[in-house]
Amino acid sequence: MKNKWVNSVAVLVIMLFASCSRNEVISIPVEKLTREGYFTLLESNEKGRYGPVIIFPEMHNSRLIQAEIGWALDVLLEICGMNTIALEGMFEGETMSGEKLRYETDEQKYTVLLTQLETGEIKAPEFMYLAKDSLVFGIENESEYAFTRPDEAWKAYLYYLMMSIIVDQGPDVYNSFEETADENESESGLLDLLSLNPWTYETFEIITYGRSSVEVINRIEELETKVGNLFPSYVRDDFIKYRYFLDMVYQRSLTMGENVLNVLRRKNEPIAMIIGAAHTQDFTDYFNEKGVSYYVLEPNGLNALRIWSNLTTAEYKQKEEGRSIIGDDEIVSFFMVNRNLRPTLNLTEVKNQRDFYLLADRMIAIPQPLSYPIEYPDNFSFFSNGLRIIQDSVEIIDGNDILYRVENSNGDYLYVRIMDNSFDYRFGSLRHAFQEMIRRLSQISDSNMSIKEQAIAMSSIIEVVNIDNKLCVFGKSAETLRMLSIVTL
Repeated sequence: MKNKWVNSVAVLVIMLFASCSRNEVISIPVEKLTREGYFTLLESNEKGRYGPVIIFPEMHNSRLIQAEIGWALDVLLEICGMNTIALEGMFEGETMSGEKLRYETDEQKYTVLLTQLETGEIKAPEFMYLAKDSLVFGIENESEYAFTRPDEAWKAYLYYLMMSIIVDQGPDVYNSFEETADENESESGLLDLLSLNPWTYETFEIITYGRSSVEVINRIEELETKVGNLFPSYVRDDFIKYRYFLDMVYQRSLTMGENVLNVLRRKNEPIAMIIGAAHTQDFTDYFNEKGVSYYVLEPNGLNALRIWSNLTTAEYKQKEEGRSIIGDDEIVSFFMVNRNLRPTLNLTEVKNQRDFYLLADRMIAIPQPLSYPIEYPDNFSFFSNGLRIIQDSVEIIDGNDILYRVENSNGDYLYVRIMDNSFDYRFGSLRHAFQEMIRRLSQISDSNMSIKEQAIAMSSIIEVVNIDNKLCVFGKSAETLRMLSIVTL
């Protein structure tokens, strides 16, 4: 009887320990994530029943932020085992999927995928899916996501901003408004004009860079009240469309918050979440109300506005339209066979770029310096999913600098030059590779774009990427590539 009682107590103790283990609060390495200066802990709530959720606010056009988030996701995976990512822009019930290449080593895989991350072809969650098998799931409602801001609504908003200057400063500024109206398409001209009135400039800053939809909506209502009926009805109607668009942004926040909460209710484990910065306070307010623990880790790149490494307006538009960011039609046509839908990692041209960079990495791996005849390793292949290096085309410009021709299954071609880069870099580890990428994307230097400037001066189109410790330059003209000088991308 005594043994039976002891055994019962032992079972009860084991159950209690197991219960404590299941409910144990996961320790998020905030100090580690903020130590390097890539992130700032903006806000946190550690007392919720669910989570925690690590919130990464982003600007959708920033390559620097994607490198910073990639670094953080790698830290969370290694230290906490966190490998689940909730993503704005994917729909509820949707999980990221796509073809994954076979690589000889992890280093080769990381090198190829880091190249696409740095150029902006893929983003951090796509990198983690392809490199680390992360579970990336959608949290958007498709119909809400499909609603876009009408162009006429944006123009009406700008008209209201201008009119608010006149309301506050008087009609004397009207002539100044007329004189600069033609310059309002440029960002600098617009900012100069808005700065005429502190309230107007503050309104623009809140609506452009605000972290709270509620604050943005309140300010747009103040703007509407201030301007009143000074515009004709069709302009007022267009402004109402803009206000409705902002209402939909807020509704999207609530929908995404609810979808994340539903996931946590089914399986309560820490997850990362990547959202546009404008949704940040909407989520924290919602999570505070619903008992979800969270940490808001703001990337340093959010404070690096108008930095050279941001995607251009044209590149961002191409990604919105489900196209590669490579702008030249001749180069794009080399990678394309047909057109796929989103996500970006499944675009035919983006998948073929991975093959293209894999071939380049294999060329880089051949022992240097090169000399004729070139001794290729036994496992070197000239073929990769329809791409092949034309062996007779390989030209040694010097021992560490080579030029060759790549053809695809359609017979289209590009010339590729592999050049030494001026920065001293060896792979080392994925963490180190992210840190080097962050350093490069943070620097503002004329030399960063000089190769493309050389090409523009010669009326030729090329693309330039970093692959491992080399510069990979490709385009349609072998002669153009021969004429380029060695610089850092």
